[in-house]
Amino acid sequence: MIKNILRGVLDTFGYEARKKYVPAEHSTESYANFGEDKILASYFDKINKNTKSDNDFIVDIAASDGITMSNTFVFFRNGHEGVAVEYDSEKFAFLSNLYKIYPNVQLLRTKALPDTVLSLLKVAEAPKDFLFLNLDIDSYDYFILDSILSEYRPKVICTEINERIPYPTRFTVTYHPETFWKGDNFFGYSVAMLEDICQKYDYEVVNIHYNNAFLIPKEINQAAKINENPASIEELYKKGYLNQTDRKIKFAHNSEIDHLLEKSPEEVKEFLRKEFEKYDGNYILE
Repeated sequence: MIKNILRGVLDTFGYEARKKYVPAEHSTESYANFGEDKILASYFDKINKNTKSDNDFIVDIAASDGITMSNTFVFFRNGHEGVAVEYDSEKFAFLSNLYKIYPNVQLLRTKALPDTVLSLLKVAEAPKDFLFLNLDIDSYDYFILDSILSEYRPKVICTEINERIPYPTRFTVTYHPETFWKGDNFFGYSVAMLEDICQKYDYEVVNIHYNNAFLIPKEINQAAKINENPASIEELYKKGYLNQTDRKIKFAHNSEIDHLLEKSPEEVKEFLRKEFEKYDGNYILE
């Protein structure tokens, strides 16, 4: 974390501009929380080699300060075009200062909403099949993604899931403009809910890496051979989160509700109804 912050300060003063850029696919650096940018680099490389990919446009919704636990910074730094969206004023101030040496990235200080996100993408002139969407707003992510996929078909999507809610429970925070994450278990959507949106838009979950899911259109996955050994979303959830040997260290804060992993779907639903009692009417739980 300290290394990333110091690097951000150096970037702010232009030192990064004097450095020889190393293609992201061959960089040993990672700015993401759990190395998600390295996973993405391998996907981009396969897509570029095996498909007619003619754009490198990236959309980062809830870009934060632009560098801390960022899945996109290494790509923007290496020349990818795109747009970074952030609503928080303090985070946006840092983001805009850091990214002033990256004219390839448009910055938008606004809140992404399901009924405005398409307008944001049009303002940014995002191609219909842009390369990568990073989505992590800790609330009604499901409805943002649903809106985007109604008109756009990004080649790769990385979206945060609520890893605390086990398969096959379908859960999502519903859309209300005033909704924001309050630091508790009430955020985002479950892997089972993600499965619904994949079926609706013909996407495949190719990987779950701790609390992030990676989605790719079926036709791109088949052509680029991203995942040659398809697995169900439940199997990916078990492999990528539940059975990770360091899960209880990295996600120690989940220990209070780990007991849900051993309960039946009906027991999970009953527990979450009580857990989210103060949010009644603001979620789907099935």
